[in-house]
Amino acid sequence: MTAPGFYVGIRTTVTVTATHSDGTPIAGSAIKLDGTGGIKNQSTATDSDGKASFTIHATKPGAKFTVSGEGCGPKTFRSRPSLDCSGVDVSPKSLVTWQWTMMTITLRLLAQPVTNVKVVVTGAGINASGITNDAGRVRLKVIARKRGIFKISAPGALACSKQSGAAPRR
Repeated sequence: MTAPGFYVGIRTTVTVTATHSDGTPIAGSAIKLDGTGGIKNQSTATDSDGKASFTIHATKPGAKFTVSGEGCGPKTFRSRPSLDCSGVDVSPKSLVTWQWTMMTITLRLLAQPVTNVKVVVTGAGINASGITNDAGRVRLKVIARKRGIFKISAPGALACSKQSGAAPRR
C-alpha cells in the first residue's frame, strides 16, 4: 500500500494492492477506507490486478485514515506536516510600519495548492490568520505596529515557516 506525500491540504491518491500469500492478485476484494480530519470514508473493490485506489484530501492537522480488506488486518496512516517551505509565497515581501497592507499568501506543495488550511502571520506587531482557498491562497489585511521580523506559518500543514520584515516609512 502506498500513500505518497500524505499531507494536510493536498489531494493524495492512495493505492492498495491485495494479494494471496503466494503473491498473486486478489480481484474483486472489498477494500474500505475510514478517515478523520476531513478524509471521507470510502469503499471499493480491487480490479483484476488486485489494486484499488482512493483519492483523499485531509483538511485538518492530525488527519488519519485506516484501510482494511477481506482477510487482512487494518493499517493506519497519519498525516504529517511538510518540511518543505519552498512553496510558500508572500506578497508584498516586506511591509511599512503603521500602514495597512493587503497581504497575499500562497501555499503549494508537491505541485498542488494547499487548500483549506489555516495560515498564521505573527511578529512585528501583527497577529492575523485566515484559511486558504481552492487556489491555496489567503488574503489578509495587516498592519505592522512595530519594525522587525514577521513569520508566516501553517500549523499542522507545514513544519517550517517563512520570515519577512517590517520597516519604518522613509
